[in-house]
Amino acid sequence: MPDNFTHCAGMVRSFDHDRFLSSLFVSEPVRSHLYALYAFNVEVARIAELVSDPMLGEIRLQWWREALDTAFAGDIPRAHPVAHALTEAIRARALPQHLFEALLDARAQDVSATPPATLTGLEQYAQGTSSGVMRLAAAMLSTDALDATALKAIDHAGVGMALVGLIRAIGFHAGRQRVFLPLDLLEQHGLTVQAVLSGRVTAPLRRVIHTVAECAAAHLQQARAVTLPREILPAVLPAALVKLYLPGILRNDFDPFQIAPTVPGYRRQLRLLRVMLRGRL
Repeated sequence: MPDNFTHCAGMVRSFDHDRFLSSLFVSEPVRSHLYALYAFNVEVARIAELVSDPMLGEIRLQWWREALDTAFAGDIPRAHPVAHALTEAIRARALPQHLFEALLDARAQDVSATPPATLTGLEQYAQGTSSGVMRLAAAMLSTDALDATALKAIDHAGVGMALVGLIRAIGFHAGRQRVFLPLDLLEQHGLTVQAVLSGRVTAPLRRVIHTVAECAAAHLQQARAVTLPREILPAVLPAALVKLYLPGILRNDFDPFQIAPTVPGYRRQLRLLRVMLRGRL
């Protein structure tokens, strides 16, 4: 594996281990191309965590927009290991530019640090980010264009996965003065953004969390109702791990401000293997 792709694999293993494990079911060279995509996703997802000024975040997002324009124009890649590897993956797999643009547009919400106004808005954010990555991964894996039913299932899988991920990261985000819970749900339960940032678990907050978790479960149920082509199953495979995370979230003693309990690697690997053998989420 060339050095740029090795760098990407290391990033994904460190920062997005569920996708790293899912990639192991894909053979080379596509696996390396997936690492490039997932490393790009790590890069843009972490922008808001690494900057203190929204303007600096916008500058970093613009840098990636220009790097993508360079990749799709066929010019010399940016001197950055992830940008270089992603450029190679884009050209080798003929990936669609509009999905990258939609992903960066959604990530601009991270930089603004403004909570979503509604649960629907949160679902749209999850679709633009998580589902967008899954669609790009599926495009890498598929030799044929996917029909509308398959694309919709991918979207549901991505939203379900993202919503659970955001719940598990409530404490992490609160520590950085950020809240991803919908304002309409908070208001419905008599909560404010400051109440969430206080780091105190309350019954109303748990009800908000349960509502978002139930929404995630509904999306995953719709994704599972569709049998996707086996060749693209690794693209949505990380969503299969939500089944391992949801029970802990729905416990009455779940504390989102504590470090999210981890699921041992062997359990996640077994879950992924079962899904691959079964051939469906």
